[in-house]
Amino acid sequence: MTTTTDAVLVSLAGTHIFYHRGDQAFSHVCLDPRAREIPPSEARVTWKGGEVDPEKAWPLRGVGEFSLASIHYWRHGIDFDYVDIGANVGLTAVPTAVFFKRCGWANRVYAFEPGEIFTLLQQSVTINNIADTTTCIRAAASDTTGTVTFHLTPAQSASSSLLRAAVERPGVVEVRTTLVEAITLDQFALDNRSLRDAPGLLVKIDAEGADFRVIDGMARLLEQRLCTILTEFSPFLIDGYCNPERRLTELAESFEVLDIGDTVRSRIAVDGGSVAQFVDRVRKKPGMLTDIMLVPKRLPGAQSLVERLLEG
Repeated sequence: MTTTTDAVLVSLAGTHIFYHRGDQAFSHVCLDPRAREIPPSEARVTWKGGEVDPEKAWPLRGVGEFSLASIHYWRHGIDFDYVDIGANVGLTAVPTAVFFKRCGWANRVYAFEPGEIFTLLQQSVTINNIADTTTCIRAAASDTTGTVTFHLTPAQSASSSLLRAAVERPGVVEVRTTLVEAITLDQFALDNRSLRDAPGLLVKIDAEGADFRVIDGMARLLEQRLCTILTEFSPFLIDGYCNPERRLTELAESFEVLDIGDTVRSRIAVDGGSVAQFVDRVRKKPGMLTDIMLVPKRLPGAQSLVERLLEG
């Protein structure tokens, strides 16, 4: 079991993230030769607000999916919030919030994390000077609101899940069950004025198989907002609560569906059995998962964003 005394700070690419030393996530980040373990007293924020020109960043290779989506929304004058489901220690939420500020924008970031590492997420937000734009919520986003069972994997925090099947996979070394609060994104939007007012929404979902439950819990938002979503797609876990092929086909009526989990990215069409073929291919992949991005067809200039995302 991890404790607050084994927290360690890692500096990488201009951001600082707290980890538990015994967490596999810490071991993984240390494989990056740029990563440096530093004492909190030596953490310095070196970036400056407005130092990045989004237009110059747009054509660069290797720009992240949400950086591209953000630039696209800014280009079209669409205000948006960013929601991170399964934020863990802030691996995505922190760099995204920093990117917004470096581009001279102050879009709100909402980071959801129900696990015991929530305190590390809060500390990572504070030490990167983004607490004014970033809100941490200790809850699981799902298709229901209330108390739910959550399966913790302390030595592999990123594997924790609402689904029992997700923590029964080979390689998971320790599992503990606890109760956490859950909320639908639809309900959260009703309760939160900022999220209620923004016409756009960027949503990253890493819920270890419960991703479609999160999407089912934001049906109203999908109708009312311009929602661009990046989510893991793991059919063998989704099977436990819905038909992944049917749900993906339903989403494809309103969204361009992109497979961005492979080296060669591709658009998933909805005719000629292509969805079934895609799902079958993912089932046969190592790890049996991929990443998909959903771009609303009614988003102004949607095709230009799709083409840029496919370039990588």
